[in-house]
Amino acid sequence: MQRTIPSLIAVLALAITTSSAQITDDFSQKGWELSPGTPGTLSCEKGALTIEDKAAPPGYATASKTFTVDTDTCPLFLVSVTQMSGNGSVKLIRMRPFEKKVALTINSPGLYAVDMHKRFGWKGVQQIQVCLYASGDEESITFDYVTFASALTAADQTRIKEQKAAGNYKLKALEPFAVVPLFQSCSYYFKSAKREALSVQFRKEGGKWQRAFQPPFIKEDAMYRGSIVDLKEDTAYELWIVGEADTTLAQESFRTWSSTVPVAKTIVLDETNFDGHLTIGEAGTADGWIKVTAKPGFVLRNDRTTPLISLYKARFVLLEGLTLRGGLKDAIQIKRCTHVRVANCDIAGWGRIGTQRFDLDGKFYTDSGHAINWDTAILISRSVGTVVERCYVHDPVSTANSWYYSHPSGPQAVGIDKPRSTVLRYNDFIGSDRHRWNDGVEGSGNFHVDGGFNRDADIYGNLICFANDDAVEIDGGQTNVRVFDNKFEGCLCGVSIQGCMSSPSYVFRNLLVNMGDERGVGGQTIKTSAGPNGKSAVSYIFNNTCYGPSGDLRLVHNLRIVAKNNVFAGKVAIRGREKSHQSECDYNLLSTGEEGVEAHGILAAPKFVDPSRALFELQDDSPAIGAGIPIDNFAPGPNGHVDLGALPHGAKRILPRRPIPVSLDVSQLSFSAEDGQAGTTATVTAVVGGKGFSSPFTTRQNDAFDWFRVTPGEGMLESGKKVRFTVTLLPGKVTQRPVYRGAFLIRLANGYSRGVMVYAKT
Repeated sequence: MQRTIPSLIAVLALAITTSSAQITDDFSQKGWELSPGTPGTLSCEKGALTIEDKAAPPGYATASKTFTVDTDTCPLFLVSVTQMSGNGSVKLIRMRPFEKKVALTINSPGLYAVDMHKRFGWKGVQQIQVCLYASGDEESITFDYVTFASALTAADQTRIKEQKAAGNYKLKALEPFAVVPLFQSCSYYFKSAKREALSVQFRKEGGKWQRAFQPPFIKEDAMYRGSIVDLKEDTAYELWIVGEADTTLAQESFRTWSSTVPVAKTIVLDETNFDGHLTIGEAGTADGWIKVTAKPGFVLRNDRTTPLISLYKARFVLLEGLTLRGGLKDAIQIKRCTHVRVANCDIAGWGRIGTQRFDLDGKFYTDSGHAINWDTAILISRSVGTVVERCYVHDPVSTANSWYYSHPSGPQAVGIDKPRSTVLRYNDFIGSDRHRWNDGVEGSGNFHVDGGFNRDADIYGNLICFANDDAVEIDGGQTNVRVFDNKFEGCLCGVSIQGCMSSPSYVFRNLLVNMGDERGVGGQTIKTSAGPNGKSAVSYIFNNTCYGPSGDLRLVHNLRIVAKNNVFAGKVAIRGREKSHQSECDYNLLSTGEEGVEAHGILAAPKFVDPSRALFELQDDSPAIGAGIPIDNFAPGPNGHVDLGALPHGAKRILPRRPIPVSLDVSQLSFSAEDGQAGTTATVTAVVGGKGFSSPFTTRQNDAFDWFRVTPGEGMLESGKKVRFTVTLLPGKVTQRPVYRGAFLIRLANGYSRGVMVYAKT
């Protein structure tokens, strides 16, 4: 079970050990006042002071009270937060001599502390005004006590440890070291001046220490920060930072997230309780989530005048097993929420229908004259701990224009608006030439330090295809944002890392193939073009396989890129070396370029098994075999042997990665023009490994892929058995475009799937 902060009841019951000099205010006494210059409301009772900002300038509300404090005896200031929707902060004002300090920035519920001696140099008896802030229009924050104390109590220390284990404890004044775990990765942050020597190690609790990849030093933040990857779920780990002469600089324990959550309440939707729109603002707890599901066969529908489901300031909610048809302009909205999961949902038919205006810029416009954009199946806005997994998102009602006219504008599977600790995994976001994505996954604030996925995010195991711009963009903060083990296909660009404003970001072990928009035009497989980046920004590109009619990687002057162990077999491998001297590109296979541009690079054909059938494993005589370099944690390599690319020779790795024992003999079918006229068939065989595995399946394809048929449409997959699928082109259906592009899924009851791409020439 995922460990997280104590429940509200436990927090309110938290005991603070007092001394004769300690001051604790639980808000049962008078004295707190709302500043008249910050419009909002204040409610104050024992154990709960709540501030809510109004929708008016200046965008925050403040409550304050003045205390007389002996800072020599009680140098610590602590504040406890139980609930919040936006952000908060604390300012401390010393009255004589006057000095105002931003003491704490509050991003999530929990216990926050600052040492006034160490941070501010305050000594002796002082008059100190405490100012508590709620930030953001109509956002609120609830505190349950403030304390001036001599030291952290045992209860304080226990609570901080629990917050750290859940990844909810951010970098506070007392803690120059913080870790933020997700399911299979963990971010870490270490405040320090730059050191002559620093290394990071990790291990399963009590196990053997392993070297982590060396973290970059971010000069403007005076911080080392980085990621450890390939961790096991729901497992205890230790992280150790070592300095000169093997001195211990910091050490911490944490536990990765669990895939299962404890459910305290289940809501089953049907005709009696769903009328086209559901608003969820309920709060579960870490020990008791609220699950929302549907009666078997019930489809959530509406006439596209509202979203289907809106979550606002909800906490610990699981949406699972829902079929959604409709929604305007979003199907599911997740705004200002904490720990919401969307699992095994089928979403289609949302958005606005418009008219393409060739007299303007080629975008699609509503009758009121607005260009259609950001019509989103799942919108994640300013939320913490959101997970979207095992979802099939397809067939919006609209489509995106191509770059031939102007910047693409249109629908997307997921919209990302500055969240934290976000995971997208094992999803199928399948566009089509009839309903192209703008981006499969799009972010807001491309050049904001908190833009896009912001920080601490994992995007893995996804199949994303058929966008007129990017499969996924992580533009923005990119602070410990990781993209790995995905397959991206049929988009103008694969993954966009432009606007890396904070960093580090990591793109590794992805399969990026057959790029191209609706006109077949390929852009940048890994997009770096345009816009500013952070001064110390760095993006790591490891062990990816790129193939098709797109340029794989362009180096830019204001972003440091470290690219190693990749197979770049696109139209152009790497450009811009002369403009990016800070970048490090080596140990890559380049299918185009000049000899000697990389000291250990290879200029050669990669020799894949068969790209026409999506078999991108390396042939026995591929020059990519053993040509790589070990990379701590990311590509350790047995006995130093590292193959280039995402699919090592002989390894039974399937991309996108899915934790199921089902493999396919081919993952792509390609039909000729003659095949289309004859109604030709082709087969795909599913092989089921493991022991005791059994699951019903259905074959699924977008409504737009009505030009082929797959049989059988349903059945059972069982260990040790094979199932052969027959794909038949339908005569008369493939006549209007030079190339038909499609896909189908072999989808299990729990939402895991294997996908097959289908192409037909005419």
